Amino acid sequence: SGEIISALIRAIRKNGGRVIGGAHVEKVLLNSAGEANGVQVSYKGETIDVLARDAVVSNADLWATSKLVPGSAGERWQEFEKTTKQYDQCESFMHLHLGLDATGLPEDLWPQFAVVRDWSKPIESEGNVMIVAIPSLLDPSMAPEGKHVLHAYTAGNEPIDLWSGVERGTDEYNRLKEERSQVLWNALEKVIPDIRKRVEVEMVGTPLTHSRFLRRTYG
Repeated sequence: SGEIISALIRAIRKNGGRVIGGAHVEKVLLNSAGEANGVQVSYKGETIDVLARDAVVSNADLWATSKLVPGSAGERWQEFEKTTKQYDQCESFMHLHLGLDATGLPEDLWPQFAVVRDWSKPIESEGNVMIVAIPSLLDPSMAPEGKHVLHAYTAGNEPIDLWSGVERGTDEYNRLKEERSQVLWNALEKVIPDIRKRVEVEMVGTPLTHSRFLRRTYG
């Protein structure tokens, strides 16, 4: 829910902070000692240096953060970079964002649940575990009367290599998007058998969606 983000913003502003949306961080700035002391951002067509008072905090993943730091960073950062190489990245995600006709849906429908195809396989096995959330069951204001919003996604098990070299907007991309989202549709049909007939709004997210909108490394 956007309320979580709104609450974080209120907390930051309450404590004297300022929140700037739509400002892409291009790189981390370093002082003469090689320590992070700010960030350079692109904002409304301009490049702006934002200096830190105490510290620079990154919420990007390890690999994305690493790309933002110049090679002249100090020894502490170089040690951190070595640490990142000890970790393997999980696979990516497929998403379904749906707007549904809620007429006649079961009253005991859960607001969040998981669908597991094979309990004998690990959670990261391709297409094995899907997470489903229907937040409008908890907050009816999130959808028009008689409707629900639903978000389903594969739990970090969509092979990123399948999307290597694929360009958004191409026939190949659209075909792959349709094909790879079927595991989510099949999972949803176990709980809401006629869900495809109920859909009024449909948006499919892919690893390339992650890369574009969230700047996630390899989606």
